[in-house]
Amino acid sequence: MRVAIGLGERNPTELISRLFDIKPAKDDAAIKEAQAALLRANPHLDFKNGVPEGALIIVPEIVGITPTEEAKPVGSDTGEMVTEVRLALGGLGTKLHASAVRHEQEANATLQLLKSSEVKTAIERSPESKARGSAIADQAKAKREEAKNLQMFKDQVLTQLENDLKDLAKRFSQVGTASPTGPQK
Repeated sequence: MRVAIGLGERNPTELISRLFDIKPAKDDAAIKEAQAALLRANPHLDFKNGVPEGALIIVPEIVGITPTEEAKPVGSDTGEMVTEVRLALGGLGTKLHASAVRHEQEANATLQLLKSSEVKTAIERSPESKARGSAIADQAKAKREEAKNLQMFKDQVLTQLENDLKDLAKRFSQVGTASPTGPQK
């Protein structure tokens, strides 16, 4: 089996030209076959929105179509792939952290606004506003708490993924070390 990492290709043609040696490049039948095979092997790919950078792509074997050097056999360059996945996870962690911080800041800003004298005066003038102000405050507090919980969950998940990557790298480093009669001792 071969795999590749998504580089943010905008459409299937870009990905196919990177992963398969199709000559001439205008061979529509081969391109369609490669696209169908890629989608079957990678149901997580959404060509409508492009290929996410860092996405793991399984490169299927297609009779009559040769994969390029970009499509690496599993086990080869595992260290490089693990590094790429770690970098992608780091980027994901950074984005998730920034998102949670932004949500927490928005919630805090809402709570601060509700404490301002102008808003307090406006709320005091109407019973409907009092109920609405209270509901807005409750929603902001819940949003702030959810952001904190998401931060903790993100940290737990990323830690588990890092541990799984270490295990994966260890297992792939053992590929080929077993003797034909069984594991080496």
